[in-house]
Amino acid sequence: MKYNRIPFNIDLAKAITNGEKEGKVVTKDGVPVIIYDFNFDQYKTIAGKIERPYNYTLCKWNEDGVCSSVCDSLKLEVPNELEFKDGDIVAEDCECGKCVFIFSHCENENIYHHACAIPNVPVFLYGHIEHNTDKLHLADDEETNILIKALWRDNSEKTNELLKKFFSIKAKPEFNPFDEILVRNSEDSWWQPSFYYKSFLNATGEEMIFKDINGKEWRHCIPYNEETKHLLDRIDKWED
Repeated sequence: MKYNRIPFNIDLAKAITNGEKEGKVVTKDGVPVIIYDFNFDQYKTIAGKIERPYNYTLCKWNEDGVCSSVCDSLKLEVPNELEFKDGDIVAEDCECGKCVFIFSHCENENIYHHACAIPNVPVFLYGHIEHNTDKLHLADDEETNILIKALWRDNSEKTNELLKKFFSIKAKPEFNPFDEILVRNSEDSWWQPSFYYKSFLNATGEEMIFKDINGKEWRHCIPYNEETKHLLDRIDKWED
């Protein structure tokens, strides 16, 4: 079984030490640690020993797993039960709302992503942030749409590449005023001809709205050209 090294959490460490949950208490470098007491004194000091192949070191740590002397800080290793693979869409319930990301790989205690969406901040590309591994799960359709909308709003070259690679979604067309367009408000309505004026995010910031030169607002807008003219007055989807 593979293990992920995660930040120290005293409640989880107690459960692991008591045999209630599978895992290990280790140093930041992965050296095994045996905990003797989680309340060694009035300061709730953690007492234990770092076990090396030919010797051991007795140490004390605070509730955050930090040692005030020369010993290494504590970490935890927990089973990677879900075994995420590159390209999986993963979600986490966090204090700020939903965190949704495209999983890349694990390296030591870090979980790397291709892109990560967190409420009220720009999309994070190609990196890692701290996660609570107990709350990670494969994203459902609603959670996946949170990430897709965030990438769509960003509309950069890199996010458009990710949309196409992981979701088979074409990049958002770029329009100029008076460009010929086809518009509609739902997938079961007819494509109508018009001229582009401007686009903007709706009140919730989750959807792009397109306005034509007549002042009408539309949810769907594509270029009118040789590749799309056959869609005029039809309900067919636009395909690349």
